[in-house]
Amino acid sequence: MNNQHCVFCGTDGVNGFCDDSAKDYSSYRCHNCGNYRTKPFVSTDNFLADLPLSAHIIAGYLYETNRGKEDFIVVNADFCEQAEYAGKIPKTAMQQCEKLLINLYTCNESEGIFRLVKNSQFPEVSIRFASMAYCKSNELWVLHHLITLLNDTGYISVSNDTYQKTYTTTTSNGQRVLPGFNTEFRLTAKGYERAEQLLSTNIDSKNVFVAMWFDKTETDAAWEAISNAVRQCGFEPFRVDKHEHNNYICDEIISGIKQSKFVIADLTGYRGGVYWEAGYAKGLGREVILTCRKDWCNGEAKDNKRIHFDLEQIVRIEWTPDKLDEFESSLKSRMIATVDGAKLTD
Repeated sequence: MNNQHCVFCGTDGVNGFCDDSAKDYSSYRCHNCGNYRTKPFVSTDNFLADLPLSAHIIAGYLYETNRGKEDFIVVNADFCEQAEYAGKIPKTAMQQCEKLLINLYTCNESEGIFRLVKNSQFPEVSIRFASMAYCKSNELWVLHHLITLLNDTGYISVSNDTYQKTYTTTTSNGQRVLPGFNTEFRLTAKGYERAEQLLSTNIDSKNVFVAMWFDKTETDAAWEAISNAVRQCGFEPFRVDKHEHNNYICDEIISGIKQSKFVIADLTGYRGGVYWEAGYAKGLGREVILTCRKDWCNGEAKDNKRIHFDLEQIVRIEWTPDKLDEFESSLKSRMIATVDGAKLTD
């Protein structure tokens, strides 16, 4: 057994060893990434270059799914493919912020105070925060930016943010001189509330709640297109009127939304129930994709009515009965772009 850097997060003091039960692999124990195995390699850079995901993305995924577990997981190309399909990897800065917020909420710090220190060293605590947010451990100024965003949204409160002397780091573009920092912060009541809301979201669900007008002549063709698009992206559509039950329909609607990963709300017909269901889903932190038949968007369909002002400002996918294939294609593109885990299936 020997101490070395973690292959993925870069933490010092990782135990690397050969396990008799897995002689074809090198085994590692990392405080951040948990227990994992890789095929033996001579060059870390060459090994990482053969994987479809970057090291910091793998480190973030291992932190989220493998940290603290006893069993060893093999990290290879198949593992990376599964990680991509699982839908946990953040795609935007705000999604990284949410990952960081959840992980801060679930870890125990003394008196609830967190400290991020960056100078000429890479302290283990800073690398741990980087893994929490899927950031590169040698680009912790990105992590500092995410902390600033969380402070701006009121989810954390920064009590000390002192910039220290500059230090030099080497990147693929050469050497860069960057400011050091010593940041102290804590979660606010709003941050705790948001973290609990995010944790209550059924992020691993494959169900998609579809809110729409139950009118065969007006929306049945759209339902077929929506169903096809949802299934082709790896999910299962749920419409309450097509679900067998013996309960109050309102209870089934609330349960259906809570058990869904995200919601598609078709505003055709200006149905009050659809507006309520979209708002309820948004309040739970669910992603909501809006659609509407084109003539109901511009007031041509009935009494010159239009989509309510509150939702008219939100980007939506408009469709027409004669171009449902285009509607289906647009809906698939929107899901892939905005929903974690959305991926075209064979």
